[in-house]
Amino acid sequence: MKEFLILGNTREIYHIDSADIWYIKAEGDYSDIFLTNSQKIRVTMQIGNVKKAIDKHLPHYHNDFQRIGQSLIINKIYLFSINLTKQQLVLSDKQNVNGKILEPKSKDSLKEFKKELEK
Repeated sequence: MKEFLILGNTREIYHIDSADIWYIKAEGDYSDIFLTNSQKIRVTMQIGNVKKAIDKHLPHYHNDFQRIGQSLIINKIYLFSINLTKQQLVLSDKQNVNGKILEPKSKDSLKEFKKELEK
């Protein structure tokens, strides 16, 4: 079953398939949503409010989205690796053709996320 994240403002609305969201990065009062097709959508919404929208609109898939620190949400279905030494996580698409290295600002939040995955 597909579920869609619905985000909008007074001028536009986005209807995004949850499987197309790679990660979301905070940019002040804005959030940039990076999609698997290399598109980037900027919304006028703080990342905490984006996470609330994910929880609301994606009831079956909201657990796939993990907030890491104050500025990053990843879609765990694309998680490939975590490297604490380099303070990096690597996301990879399903065909392992495209990859993205992210460097979360908080090493502690990355450690916590790694521990959660190991349980």
